[in-house]
Amino acid sequence: MKLIDITPTKYQCAPFPGCPAIFLTSRGTYIVIGKNVSVWEIKELKLRMAGDENAVEIPRGILDSLFE
Repeated sequence: MKLIDITPTKYQCAPFPGCPAIFLTSRGTYIVIGKNVSVWEIKELKLRMAGDENAVEIPRGILDSLFE
């Protein structure tokens, strides 16, 4: 799988870890890196998540920047 980093410039901090990021894959999907969501927040999302899914939180601006 090929990854293309489409993270808006102001959110990029590579090569350092710990920054949110968005990648476009060669499979036509996105991969999002963010902070783990708390157990309490996951409980609220469980009805929307399959067993092989997880939820992460990213700054609102990272997505807003993609659509400006």
